[in-house]
Amino acid sequence: FPSHDTSPHPLTLQDKAAIYFADRSVIGDGAGGILRFLKGSTVSANGVTVYAVTGGRLVREGWSTFGVNVKWAGGTDAEAIQSAINAAGQNATIFYPAGEYNIGASITILPQQKHIYHGSVFKVSSGVQMYVRSTDGYPGRVSFEGHARFEGTGKTGRAISLTNSLPFVRIGDHLHFEGFDIPVLLDGSYSSYVGGTFVGNNFGPHLINECHDSVINAKSDQNTEAGVCVNGNPVSGNIGTIPIHNVTILGYYQKTKHGIWLENCYETRLQNVLS
Repeated sequence: FPSHDTSPHPLTLQDKAAIYFADRSVIGDGAGGILRFLKGSTVSANGVTVYAVTGGRLVREGWSTFGVNVKWAGGTDAEAIQSAINAAGQNATIFYPAGEYNIGASITILPQQKHIYHGSVFKVSSGVQMYVRSTDGYPGRVSFEGHARFEGTGKTGRAISLTNSLPFVRIGDHLHFEGFDIPVLLDGSYSSYVGGTFVGNNFGPHLINECHDSVINAKSDQNTEAGVCVNGNPVSGNIGTIPIHNVTILGYYQKTKHGIWLENCYETRLQNVLS
């Protein structure tokens, strides 16, 4: 496949010829597809949507409409996901086929991206924060949707940790988080929605610092310390220094030391909550 084979191709390729690859590097890896040969092209290769080959480039078409498949990239699972995110850029969709992904390093997300899961399972190493964003992410609009399971190690690390004003975040209802310290932390992510199931973590989801006008609609069960935390938690105390207002909490938060923990917030509504 062009990502690791730069030797001359045995065929003489015509400019703009379409070539079908069954796989990327292993039979059945789900990363093949139709690529178009651009003779003489020197466009920058990224190993995801554009590949450098002898005499030009092989490029994938249609990905800006249908999304970038993380299987298209090489390296470890974390490296492949990061490469897919970078290649897609903002205002794009990242597609995760069904399967198991071993995550041993953090992955930096970009604003205005949709992450769509199709039965994906993520095994996150001890202490790792999987998805991160620590610089200003305006205009935000990042979503995590579909069906996925995020599994931490020893109640450490985080699955999603967005710590510098990334607004309009959506965490879908069919995501499962288990085995983390704080599985989801949103800092300054106003007008956001947090769904999902949180089981067997130290805490449920955290919203801190100006996460106003947000909705939490989670299913939180058997988390050690608290089912959901807004601007603080019972262990660290007030970890959010800026008040939060207009947060609506729905769902259920059971079998934990503290069901719902609120600090430094006002105009918080509890609707149809079981705790």
